Amino acid sequence: REALRKERTSRTSVEGDATKERHAAAELQEQNAALHAHNIALQRAREALHRERDAIAHERDQVIERLHAAESALLHTRARMLESDRQAAAAEEAARFAEYKESHALAA
Repeated sequence: REALRKERTSRTSVEGDATKERHAAAELQEQNAALHAHNIALQRAREALHRERDAIAHERDQVIERLHAAESALLHTRARMLESDRQAAAAEEAARFAEYKESHALAA
């Protein structure tokens, strides 16, 4: 009788251990599945961030190109204004010189 009781106790203990192991394995599988889903979500978020970063870099590059074009146009406009001012000053100088010559010619 005692031997049967010990065997039953031992069998119950072994069955209990096996059940605990099955529960632990199932829990680990659930955790693994959750981690896998989380990793997939993180990968998708990372990819979205990379796409957003690339789009921002492209937009920045376009803004820089437009800025350079505007600076170039401004420099060309400034050069034309300076040339126009130089020509106007030369014309004024020529007109003053002509007046000077004319006034001296009349005086002579």
